[in-house]
Amino acid sequence: MREPRPMPVIEAVKSHCKGGDVQIIDAPPGTACPFVRSVYDSDFVVLVTEPTPFGLHDLEKCVSFLKSIKRPFGLVINKERGKFPPLEEYVSQNQILVLGRIQEDLRIAKALSEGKILLNELPEYRVHFEEIFSNLKRAIHGRS
Repeated sequence: MREPRPMPVIEAVKSHCKGGDVQIIDAPPGTACPFVRSVYDSDFVVLVTEPTPFGLHDLEKCVSFLKSIKRPFGLVINKERGKFPPLEEYVSQNQILVLGRIQEDLRIAKALSEGKILLNELPEYRVHFEEIFSNLKRAIHGRS
């Protein structure tokens, strides 16, 4: 039996992009090969972290890698349940652009686990995603 491998999938997705197209590639956490291949030639990277020691550890590795290859990036903090001081300090010290924050909400997990479309189930979250999108557009166009 053949196991699925992420690298050929990433390559196939990237091969279908034409100049000027917006491509969104969801990469796994951490800095393993699929993440590196997904982001190394990206115009902008959106990192998503959770306010936990584990999330901060992965974020530090990703930020270090992105800085080493000079890729611009922003951050979305997911499953936030109040401020996590080590994360806030790291973000501040490294002048990381926070694109948005999504509060921890078990209703989100329930909707997604049932295969439902989040904004159909919880339309009040639309404002959070619009804020992230607006901040992302501003970050990308501010670089031009």
